[in-house]
Amino acid sequence: MELYESRVLNGVLKAYGGRYSPEQMADRLACDILITTPQARATENDLWPCIWSLAAALVRQFSGRIYVRAGLQRPLSQPVSLGPRVEFVSSCPPCAIEIAVGTTPISDARVIIQGNISGLSIMRQGIETTTTHLASPEGCFALAGYLAFEALAKAAGIPPFQLDLCKQDLLLPRSSAWDSKMLRASHLEFLGLGHLGNAYLALMFFICRNQNIWPSISVVDKDRLGPENWATHVLVGEQDESCGEFKADVLAKLVNGWGCEALPKSAEVTWDWKAPQTSETSGILGFDNFDARRMACNAGYDWIVESGLSTSFTEPLLTWHSFDGKSPAAKDIFPRNKLDQDESQLTDTPFIRELKSRDAGCGFLRYAGIDASAPSMGLVAAAYGWSELINNAHAPQRTAYRGIARLWSPFLPFWRRTF
Repeated sequence: MELYESRVLNGVLKAYGGRYSPEQMADRLACDILITTPQARATENDLWPCIWSLAAALVRQFSGRIYVRAGLQRPLSQPVSLGPRVEFVSSCPPCAIEIAVGTTPISDARVIIQGNISGLSIMRQGIETTTTHLASPEGCFALAGYLAFEALAKAAGIPPFQLDLCKQDLLLPRSSAWDSKMLRASHLEFLGLGHLGNAYLALMFFICRNQNIWPSISVVDKDRLGPENWATHVLVGEQDESCGEFKADVLAKLVNGWGCEALPKSAEVTWDWKAPQTSETSGILGFDNFDARRMACNAGYDWIVESGLSTSFTEPLLTWHSFDGKSPAAKDIFPRNKLDQDESQLTDTPFIRELKSRDAGCGFLRYAGIDASAPSMGLVAAAYGWSELINNAHAPQRTAYRGIARLWSPFLPFWRRTF
């Protein structure tokens, strides 16, 4: 595989319109990173989900080592191993980037990034190390996503977008009071097990383990795992032995190992697709195309939560919807005239000209044909999506919402409205 075919590197190269060579950009992303958190908060019911998801995103976005200094000798309970490039240390190794969560930085790293979590509130630098509430799993994933994308953008030199609008804190749109027993009574069907589907399932691990309640779920995808999936799928290992197997089978086996009952469905969602009718079922959509979304919206789910990611690394955008899947409005959320993707603006640079001149232009077609988002974006999308799912699961009065958030600049206010 060519360097420019790496999904994250491809996205960063396109952010600059091909002005840099893959080797130049790969060198920028070869740095080591230190994650620091206070030892007292590095627990399963507080910052551990943030530590895990932050490391899971960073190890996919950077080729260096990720060091975790949190008073831990080894990982705590985790959905899947972080791999050999993530090390738990007691010292402070020299690193180009330090990300301090809930504490003050301890290194002289060239780039310092800070954040904190209190309950459902995520915060920027200039923070106090004490908090009022333990971190929520959704808050952990959201903060990890924002900070991991900031690390990627600063290392790659991507300029901030609308920096003047940034906030010092954001409150996730989830009710602080919810009946966790709804998870036991729910059936959740995860449709699309790529970037977003992996993030949704990883967050489910921490939410359900925190509550010690597991729903029955089914996982749906027609595709098989490939080596390219490592860059964005946080539940797939770098040298995964499951390459070539159906994603649904692999992830169902993994989730069953957590103690959750998971049914695999290695099938394509078509216009004939129907939601399970045995119990109230929520469909959690992680598709990367609008036709699959339209088909799932017509399948008769009791409730649907779906998310979408842009492929822009300069103005990274995520969207979400939460709505009654049996309402007439479900069929109109994704009208057929909606564009499925933005067209890449690739300037005529030496790198682009070289790609066009080789193999009758096949290299350029491969380069231009890759659409992917940074894994950090999926973490944030899962946090907003799970917030909506929890808000509306078995609520006496459900409300449909749509929302938009951007990750860079960090902590830009999100937009959320009823529809």
